[in-house]
Amino acid sequence: MSLFTRQSYQNGVAFLAHNFGTLGITLDYGVFDFGKRHVAVRKREAESAQAQENVERLKEEVSMQINRTCNKVERTKKMLQLAPRVVKLRAELPHLLARVESDQTIGPTPGL
Repeated sequence: MSLFTRQSYQNGVAFLAHNFGTLGITLDYGVFDFGKRHVAVRKREAESAQAQENVERLKEEVSMQINRTCNKVERTKKMLQLAPRVVKLRAELPHLLARVESDQTIGPTPGL
């Protein structure tokens, strides 16, 4: 909506006044948008669907990362449970090696 005023001068038509002014209001309303609004709505719907797919994809990625981290924690717990046994075996290793060497120098035990 807009207001306008105009002053005009003319001397081509003798029976009209030479100087005259006009005052008016214009109102523009698009009756036919030729599908522009429909296209805009479809575009927003497509963007919304794409955003929803991105949310689902991100949820799956986060879930996979959480599962990987949980598996790493479980693996670490098992390694911590085995660590004392490894330390014990490493402490016994020199004794076992000495025994194997002494058995080799003496020879095989009869009956085995």
